[in-house]
Amino acid sequence: ALNLCMALSVKYTFDAHAAEFFMRFSGAKEMAAYISSLEDRYPRKDYVIVAHPSAKAAALLPYLPERQFWYADIENFGTFTRFVKKQQEGEGLSNLEVVTRARQFFPVLSQVLILVQRPLEFNQAFGYRFHLLQSVDMQLFGYGDERYYLYKPVYQAPSEAAGVTGLEGTSSPL
Repeated sequence: ALNLCMALSVKYTFDAHAAEFFMRFSGAKEMAAYISSLEDRYPRKDYVIVAHPSAKAAALLPYLPERQFWYADIENFGTFTRFVKKQQEGEGLSNLEVVTRARQFFPVLSQVLILVQRPLEFNQAFGYRFHLLQSVDMQLFGYGDERYYLYKPVYQAPSEAAGVTGLEGTSSPL
């Protein structure tokens, strides 16, 4: 029985080491590299990154020194997160609720980047069209839940919004 257990553990160990060598555990490093490349073109003071969920978004911050995210679940700026009741309550926010909270705190969404874990289910809301700047959703091993999608809201004049599919907001952008 001991030999059988050893034989089975060798295969599992080999598979785990192969996965760790050939696959990523997280997409955080790649997304952080992309955000850093944005900072080369656009000064950091010109935009805020709204991130959700905070526990997953915080994985990018070791690669982005001196950067803070505005976390939609706790509705506040931060770097690394402490697990608090407000964060737990906000963990299941929809992407639309993330954008809605961002708009409440930053009325001009064109000065915000939206970092979420799932692709947006809509491409337009509140007079803005959401352009996907970068996605990091390659095959991950382990939990596989550190995939990232970064969007840039671009304001659309009402005449430009005609014919755009997706969720349509009824509010003005300001």
